[in-house]
Amino acid sequence: PDFAESPAANTYVGDESVPPGPYAVSWLATDQGKDSEKWIEFDERHYMSMVQDKPRTDAFVRALQERLAAFPPGTATVLDLGTGPYALFARAAMDFGARKVYAVEAVPESAARAREAVALAEAAPQCPVTPGSIEVLEGFSTDVELPEKVDVLISEIAGSIASEEGVYATIVDAQRRFMKRPRDPGSYVPFSYQTLGAPATDLCHHSGGADPTAPCLRIPSEDATLRMLADPLLVEDIRFAGDAPANGSVDEALAWRVDPDRVAANEAHFRAILEPNREAVEEDGLDVERLARDVSRSLSGIALWPRIVFDEAGTHVYDTRGPTGEQQLSHWPTVLPPLAPRPLPVAPGAVVTAAWSTDLRDGQVSTPVRYSLLCDIAAEAAAAPVGRAPDR
Repeated sequence: PDFAESPAANTYVGDESVPPGPYAVSWLATDQGKDSEKWIEFDERHYMSMVQDKPRTDAFVRALQERLAAFPPGTATVLDLGTGPYALFARAAMDFGARKVYAVEAVPESAARAREAVALAEAAPQCPVTPGSIEVLEGFSTDVELPEKVDVLISEIAGSIASEEGVYATIVDAQRRFMKRPRDPGSYVPFSYQTLGAPATDLCHHSGGADPTAPCLRIPSEDATLRMLADPLLVEDIRFAGDAPANGSVDEALAWRVDPDRVAANEAHFRAILEPNREAVEEDGLDVERLARDVSRSLSGIALWPRIVFDEAGTHVYDTRGPTGEQQLSHWPTVLPPLAPRPLPVAPGAVVTAAWSTDLRDGQVSTPVRYSLLCDIAAEAAAAPVGRAPDR
């Protein structure tokens, strides 16, 4: 971080006057750093990062194989939502004995490339993809028609917040129009999408390096400058075979107690990051030890990241961060909507509360949902943690 980039960066959060809470932030699902209604689309780099995220790809393929093993070879029908340019899961379904796959892709260029990938597979010697066994359909799944209902749905349309890519509208429509057994968890890959959240401190936000005009920041999951202040709680738990709202809002009340042990660990972590730049930090009028302490006792916002659960027992899971929010490599970034232009001071043991809302608006998959958070900080004795921790 460049500590000279912003005048406010050359001060300690603990020394600043803080406006009273609560602190509100709102953004659209399609926001990529600026408030925009444009639908999320991916370029080649994004598609390759998904495929090359081997734990993610292997988990989906393994779960698909397990679902299709329940059917006699050559009998099962599969719906692949968001097949992408490689039709990867559609081709895997044929490898695992499906009779027919309907592969749906909303982006026209990706749908065209998916047809090319299917044609190459059909022409390959000794390939189970026979002509016509995979049918690529262009458009949102809510706009297409199928000639039959299907046995298994596989869908990788989880965003960096699980519901970002229209999964609520997709589930409601698929259960009603496409599935033979809409309430059977064995009909879906995965079992559920989840969003986890935790209060976080971000060194770049503290140093003035974050864009103060951005409604939310998207930070690589392996970035060492973002640290959690408490264990994560479930913000969203979207089950494919469960009840999904068609419109309205999905609300959750949450509260985390700032973990003193995490604060101490974060202080040591930030000190190690800052130490090689001690001279530059001191030239900016700051002290490395005091700055590390200040950042570790700062709240940038509620960090949010997705988690994919593949079975009802919760034993087969893909985590985009570590089990308690640790940094790790994933193609999904972590979303951080800053609560204020500068971080807020927070003491070990304090309770951070959040009222979370997902506004589904008109309930159409093409209409991006709007998220909002209303947060506050309470003294240790004033509130207790609220919410459900993810199953481990």
